[in-house]
Parts: sequence; structure tokens; C-alpha cells
Amino acid sequence: MAARYRFRVVTNVEELASAGLEQPLIGVFSEETLAVRWQGTDGRTAEATETGWLHYLSDYLGDTKEPDVMDCEPNPEYGDTPSLAMMTETALEHLSTDNDQGFFLMIESASIDKQSHKRDPCGSIGEIEQLEEALHHAQTFAQQHPDTLIIVTADHAQAAQILPEPTLYSGYPIPIYSPGLTARINTPEGGVMRINYATNNGFSEEHTGANVPLFANDVGAQQLRPFLRQREVHDAMSAFLMGATEPPLAQNTSPESR
Repeated sequence: MAARYRFRVVTNVEELASAGLEQPLIGVFSEETLAVRWQGTDGRTAEATETGWLHYLSDYLGDTKEPDVMDCEPNPEYGDTPSLAMMTETALEHLSTDNDQGFFLMIESASIDKQSHKRDPCGSIGEIEQLEEALHHAQTFAQQHPDTLIIVTADHAQAAQILPEPTLYSGYPIPIYSPGLTARINTPEGGVMRINYATNNGFSEEHTGANVPLFANDVGAQQLRPFLRQREVHDAMSAFLMGATEPPLAQNTSPESR
């Protein structure tokens, strides 16, 4: 199909860097999910709190040992994987060249979610960093093309939650600790961040129903509101692409209308 439609297929960072603008591109950099940028110390992920045998007799007895603090370090499997920022910059350049019709570009740092399923906070944090770098390129592009709308959001929340370190109840004379699995991570500021996963006791964490952030630049002010249903994000993007000046939210959205 790529040959039929004259796509150029690139498979590594060197080919991506040297790709010209004369052909549309398809980037295929892995047979599976791309490797993430960061990992925990020696590949560690969240772990269970160890409890003494007395704790099995009563929740108010026994000792606990929480997981050791870890660092987020470079993942050796990441290697020369093209960064999300590089892919974003390339996509923006290709889509905007000799194009007076505009375009829609979706950029997803998908392993923020995938690593949360695996209870791997450093994996997720490294991909948040990649998303921030990609956003920087998008903002630079928008400064040069003022009619560009940027929306940053998520399709759902995840299991990872940040908890107090140490627990607010550490002074109580009973063992209190986070249920589920916990990671304690050194931060650049010299503190420790505690991340907990506790949606189930199986092999993979689950999504949650918490609200997710919705950010945008000023261009989308007429189409967006602070709180939107997921389908309304789609409506807002469609309205912007069609040049609508009124927000697509005047419809009746009461329970009786759905």
C-alpha cells in the first residue's frame, strides 16, 4: 500500500532525520510498542509493602517495611528510538509545507497509560517528559501560525495516584501503609514522591473515572469550556476546523436528551 500511494517508509532515526518533503512519510520504528525513555532503578516497578507475621493476626499489630526508594534512570532498551518531539517536528513540517487547507494532527504519548497498567511510574514519567517536549514544538509552530489550535487532554484517568510521603498518619502507634503496590521515587528537588497503584490485585491496573485535564491555547477559547464531556471535545475540534464562531455546546445536554 505504501508503494501504491507513494509513501516513504522510514524505520530508524537516521532515515527520519534525512527524509525530504517530496513524499508523505510512514514511520515504523518497532514491531511492538516503542521502548520508553526511563525505567526505575534496575528496572524496578511498584512493589508491595512487607508486613510482619503479627499483622496477619490483626490490622493493629506488627511491623511494616515499605519499598526502598528508587531513581528514574535511562532505559537501555530506548537506545536510538526517535523521540516524540522529533516525530512531532517532522510531522508539522510535512503537513504545513505547500498546504493552504490546514490539517489535523494527533500526537499521543501512549505509554503514559501503558506503563501505568504495568505499575511502572518511571516509565510513565519519562513519557510525560516526551509529551512536554512535543508540546514545545507544537507551541513554537503555533506562534508562527497564529490560527493553530492546540488541545492537550487524555481519554481517561489511570490508576497511578500520588500520596503523601510519609503517610499523614505515620505517628499513629499502628502499622498504616498504602494498599496495593507502591513506588517511592527520588525527585530532582531532593524529596521523595510516593506513587500508589491499587485498582485490583491482578496483573494489570485499570482505568479510573476521575476527571482529566483539558488545556488549550487562546485560539480555542470560543469552542472550549473548563469542563467538557469526552464527545464534546470532538465537537469543539470539529467546530474549529469548520470555522464556527459559536461553541458547539448550546444543545440540550440534560439527561432527558441523551
